[in-house]
Amino acid sequence: MANRDFGIQPELDIISEGVTLPFPPMEYRNRVNKIRKKMYESGIDMLYLTSPESMYYVTGLNMVWYAANSSSLWDVNKGPGVAVHVDSEDVLLFQMADEFRLTESHAFADEVFIKAETDNTVINGRTFEGPGPGQDVLDLIVKDLRNRKWLNCRVGLELGCYRPPARVFMALQEKFLAEGCTVSDGTDIVASVRNIKSPMELNYIRRAAAIADIAHRAIASEIHGGMTELQVVGIHTKAAMDAGGEAMGIVQMVRSGIGKVWMGHPPASRRVMMPGEPVAVDLSGVYNRYHANVGRFYHIGEPTEEYAEEYRNSNAVIMEEVRKLIKPGMMVRDFFKEMVRVYEDLGLWDDQAFMGGYEMGIAFPPDWCGEFVYDAFLDMGDKIFEPGMTVNFETGFGVIDPIIFLEDSVEFPSRTSYELCVVPETRAAWEYAEEMY
Repeated sequence: MANRDFGIQPELDIISEGVTLPFPPMEYRNRVNKIRKKMYESGIDMLYLTSPESMYYVTGLNMVWYAANSSSLWDVNKGPGVAVHVDSEDVLLFQMADEFRLTESHAFADEVFIKAETDNTVINGRTFEGPGPGQDVLDLIVKDLRNRKWLNCRVGLELGCYRPPARVFMALQEKFLAEGCTVSDGTDIVASVRNIKSPMELNYIRRAAAIADIAHRAIASEIHGGMTELQVVGIHTKAAMDAGGEAMGIVQMVRSGIGKVWMGHPPASRRVMMPGEPVAVDLSGVYNRYHANVGRFYHIGEPTEEYAEEYRNSNAVIMEEVRKLIKPGMMVRDFFKEMVRVYEDLGLWDDQAFMGGYEMGIAFPPDWCGEFVYDAFLDMGDKIFEPGMTVNFETGFGVIDPIIFLEDSVEFPSRTSYELCVVPETRAAWEYAEEMY
């Protein structure tokens, strides 16, 4: 009897526990079909996705290194991505050989193509297809797409994303053009589909908000004067990860002192927090890469009555008004018309740093801001808050809160108070409070 190759891979017998897809296969299939519909409406035949967020949305592939800003010698690692065609439900996933175990066991795809950097690369006892003389990995990807008859068409690339860098984008574009394709920007296709979350995605954002609350509770119970900003980062990071949270897309946003809290986005430092200083902590809980942004202020020791009153009016009172006003189906411009009036009535309009927000959802470093952005200075046209959207809202005075839009209601999943959190001036005062309570 002739030997037959059944494609059995011994390494798949030893996949470790805990390697699962975050969503059931049918949800991924439904996402692909929503993307295909949007492609059809946009005049795109094939979409080649390279951003970590889009690749994760379509396949569930979750990695910590995408080679995006690495050595030019590794440019070959920056081009693999995910291909979707308007006329097929199939998902094609391209990845490099050093990720083959993860890719073959932890991604939703109808076909996986693993490539090597060279034609003689051996990884863990397996040999993968590599480029021959005069070729590179992009040539192999194009060849596989040609064999699928997915070329000589209108191709969309994520030109608005950082991965791959421009040099690789240009090389990929040239190869598609050589195949008779026309190339255009397809960045907005997956971004627009991702804007409306499924019920399971919304549950992940609720869990992310709960993790953010746990992180803030840890800060409130442990922070005191004499600590550094970096120590506060350590407190909330440990608490979040102990609760099952993951690494945030933006890290180390702890700012202390009158001069630094409104400085924009400086990283936490070795600066020692002193009595009488405000401390801003802007963090996200993360669950299966879904983020919920919860920002709050702390104060080392008792603030003046004037400061405490100003803080309450510019945060707790504003958030009470937001909760009353915002609704699913509401035009964004109408919401801001009412909110500007609230700020003006409180005498706060001229002092706000940013009143508005942006989409929350899937995020990988170095960002967690989604495609949809709204604020009082943008022309929002006829845009509405649609059911299934998730955003954050920033008062411009320290409080940042996540919002979920349902069919008939609005949900604020964070339970962390909007009030200023007053913490001990010194470690001795903190230890005394621990003994007393």
